[in-house]
Amino acid sequence: MPISYGVTLHLGHSTLDLHNIYKPPDVNSLELGELLAHAASSPTFIGGDFNCHHPILHYPGRTNSAGRQLETALTGNPGVALLNNGEPTHLHGGRLDLSFVTDILRPCASWALHPTLTSDHFAIICHLNLPEFPSPQLPAPRWNTKLANWAKTFHAAASESIPLTSSSTTKPPRDYWFYNDRVRELNSRITFTRRLYRRKPTAQNRALLQVVVSAANRRKADIRREHWLNWCRGLDSHSSLGEMWRQLQVIAGNKRPIRPPHPDPAREAEKLASLFATRTCTDNLPAETRDRLTELLPGRNDQVDRACEDQSNTNTSLTLLELRRALKTSGDTSPGADRTTYSMITNAGSDGHSALLTLFNASWEACKLP
Repeated sequence: MPISYGVTLHLGHSTLDLHNIYKPPDVNSLELGELLAHAASSPTFIGGDFNCHHPILHYPGRTNSAGRQLETALTGNPGVALLNNGEPTHLHGGRLDLSFVTDILRPCASWALHPTLTSDHFAIICHLNLPEFPSPQLPAPRWNTKLANWAKTFHAAASESIPLTSSSTTKPPRDYWFYNDRVRELNSRITFTRRLYRRKPTAQNRALLQVVVSAANRRKADIRREHWLNWCRGLDSHSSLGEMWRQLQVIAGNKRPIRPPHPDPAREAEKLASLFATRTCTDNLPAETRDRLTELLPGRNDQVDRACEDQSNTNTSLTLLELRRALKTSGDTSPGADRTTYSMITNAGSDGHSALLTLFNASWEACKLP
């Protein structure tokens, strides 16, 4: 049976199938119906040595079985065109090497013999000047802004396009591991004396600064020695090696100690809230003050109700100009829980400001946080 090889070329959003066929001379069967049916419906090039003889190939000799089968397959698939122009492709005059293309590719295809005789067959040159297939135009992405995580969006954009100022954490001061109120007081004295010397750089102030710094350093050395001895006294056979290593790292200034959290933060919060409510309760006021507040309460409630029903000219949606005027232009301060700084919002661009404006106005109209 015939030998066939095929490959598919991907051109933009379209494809071109290439098939090479060889039918040995001693094989009489040539089943091309399925392949030609595919070529009629999809851009395809078919070439090879078919060993066919038939008048449709401009062969003047006798017709063989393969030629009759080829004529039947071409008649049943009019969407396939033969490129050969009738010139012999074999040394003895046969039209054995055939080339077929899908009919829609016929206007941009050319066929010619090459003068070189590689064996007993002439070489064939086929050109397919295919038009440039444009890349598919994908629809513009659409996002569901109602379910957007704006903090995560800002951080992802910043990580993609804004370089970090530093990838390392701030190294703690050398006196961090033995820092206490006394050390803070000594540091404050040194800072105050240095400022005094900078304002008035006299010899007297310089001598004062040297004395203060020297005395403070001696006192901090004593505090450091005392803390070190206390820590060493606390070591025994039950001390873990990990805890000792962590403390040594802190002393070396390589790591801040982890501050232990409150053992029961919820109870402490309830305690503070209860204390605040007790201290601010109206029961602590004099009796005449409470009576006066009771008399004024209905009138105040009426004023609040009328104010809520009154349509003020300020109860309108925020405009883009008002939003940009409200943006902070000075340096960044410490960000909130979402870690979004003022400069990130300021440099979000027109699209970012429009999205932020839509979010703010929707929250304003719904009277709830997004």
